[in-house]
Amino acid sequence: MAINLNNYVKNTPSPPPGILVSDYYKNDDTYHIYRSTGTKDWLMIYTISGRGGVSIGEKQFILSAGTIAILPPGVPHNYYTVNGHIWEMLWCHFIPRPTWIEWLPKIAKNQSIFYTEIKGKSESCTIYESIQKVIQYNLHSKNHFHYELAMNALEETILHLANYLHLQNSSALSLDSRVKEAVEYLTEHYNQTIQVDELAKHVSLSPSRLSHLYKEQVGEPIIETVKKLRLKQAERLLLYTTRTINEISHEVGYNTPDYFTRKFTEFFGENPSVYRKKGKVT
Repeated sequence: MAINLNNYVKNTPSPPPGILVSDYYKNDDTYHIYRSTGTKDWLMIYTISGRGGVSIGEKQFILSAGTIAILPPGVPHNYYTVNGHIWEMLWCHFIPRPTWIEWLPKIAKNQSIFYTEIKGKSESCTIYESIQKVIQYNLHSKNHFHYELAMNALEETILHLANYLHLQNSSALSLDSRVKEAVEYLTEHYNQTIQVDELAKHVSLSPSRLSHLYKEQVGEPIIETVKKLRLKQAERLLLYTTRTINEISHEVGYNTPDYFTRKFTEFFGENPSVYRKKGKVT
C-alpha cells in the first residue's frame, strides 16, 4: 500500500538549490518525504533493491530494482518506502549544467516525472556505478577538484541514461535545434542583457514561439535559465575566489549588488556573505 500524499501537512526541508547533494539510503516503511511545492533543483533516484514509491497528485509510481526516476523543479511530490519493504536507493539533488539539457530525458506533460526501468544487467550496472561515483566524490569532497569530479560523474550518469534511451529508440530525448541554439547562446551570454526578441531573432523564431517551445522542451522559462546560470557562476566565484560581492554581482550580470544579494538569498536561502563563510573551499 502506498502512502497518501494528502495525509502529510508537514513539509520536508529541501537541500539548498545549486549545491550538489547525494547519498545512499536504506530505509524501512516508516520513511517518507513530503514537499508540497517540490524543490528548486532536480532530483534523481536510482533503486538498488526493495520497493519505493513516488506520489505526484493522484498518480503513484512504484520504484523497484533498476528503476531510475527524475523529478524536475517545482513538482509537488511525496516519496516513501512501500509498506512491508526495505527501500535501498541512491539519490542526487542537482541543477544541470546547460550542456546537459539536451541529454536529460523529456518528461511527459501528464506525468511531471521521468520514470523508467533500466533493462539489462550491463546497462543497469553502468548507471549504478556512475551514480556511486557521484556520491563517493561528493561525500568525501576536500576541495574544488572533488566537486568537479562529482559533477563529471553526474554528467557521465546522464550521458549513460541518454545513450540507453537512444538505443531503446525512446522519444524521451532530443531538443529542437533552435532551442539547442538558444541554450548555447544563453550559456555564452548569460551575464549580458538578454532580450527574448533578440534571442528569437538569433534562432529564427518569433518571440512567442521561442518562449513556448523553450518552456516545453527545457522545462522552465528563458529568464529562469538565465537566473540559474548567473547565480551558479556567482556561487563558484564566492567559494573559489576572493572577489568582492560587488565585483561578482557585476561580473555575472546584475547591475546592483543589492538586487544580486536579494536574488541570491531567494535562491540559496542565505545571503552571499553568509554563504561564502559557511562554504569557503580552499
